[in-house]
Amino acid sequence: MYFNSGKVLIAFLLMMLLGSAWQTSLQAQSPLQADANSAEQTNPGSEEILIDKIVAVVEDSIISFSDIEKAVLLYPLLRSHRQSEEAFYRSVLTDLINYRTLYLEFNKDLILNESDYEKIQLQVIEKAGSIQELNGILKRFDMNWDQFRDFIKERVFFDKIIKEKFQFKSSIEFKAVEAFYQHEYVKMQRMLNLVPRSIEEMAPEIENHLRKIETGKKIDSWIRDIKSTYNIKVFL
Repeated sequence: MYFNSGKVLIAFLLMMLLGSAWQTSLQAQSPLQADANSAEQTNPGSEEILIDKIVAVVEDSIISFSDIEKAVLLYPLLRSHRQSEEAFYRSVLTDLINYRTLYLEFNKDLILNESDYEKIQLQVIEKAGSIQELNGILKRFDMNWDQFRDFIKERVFFDKIIKEKFQFKSSIEFKAVEAFYQHEYVKMQRMLNLVPRSIEEMAPEIENHLRKIETGKKIDSWIRDIKSTYNIKVFL
C-alpha cells in the first residue's frame, strides 16, 4: 500500500509540475500571439470589425469617417496631384457638410424624384466601372441598394437645390473675356508652342469658363451664409 501510495504521489507531483510549466509558457507567449488571442476574444469567428469615428456634426446630425470613405470611392471627385491625402479628405468632408447643411435647410421645400437620382447614379456606376464593381464597393461597406440611395440622397438634393437657386446665368463683360484671352489663353498656348486660336473663336468657351467661376463664387458665398446659422463642429 505504501509503494502504491508513493507512485500516486509521484504522479500527482509530475502533473503539478507539467501544469505549472504549461501555464508559464502561455504567460510568456509573443506579443503577436497575445494580440491574436485578444482579437479572437473580441472578434469571434475571425470576422473583421470596422471601428468608425465621428468627424463632424451639423446640429445633431453626425458625419462619420466611413461617410468620407464612401464619398471618395463613389463620387466622381477630382484630386490635385499636389494635394495630400489629408487635404483631400478634408475637402471631401467640407463637401459632405455642405450637402448635409443644405439638406437640413431645404428638405421640406424640395421633393426628389427618380429622375433626380439618375445623373448621380450613372456617374457613380461609370466611376466604379460597372454595376458589378459598384456592388462590390457597396458590399465592402455592408450596404444594399436602398442604403446606397439613402447615402447619395443629400448629394442629389444638393445638385437640385443649386440648380434651382442659380438657374440664371451670370453676365460676363467682354473686357473680362479679352483679358483672360490675352493673359491666360495666349500665354499658355505659347508656352506649349501652339498657335493660339482667334479671340472670336475662343470667346464663347472663355465666357462659359468665366461664368462657371463667377457662379461658383456666388454659390460658395451663399453656402457660407447658410452654414453660419448652423452649429457645425469638425473633429478631423
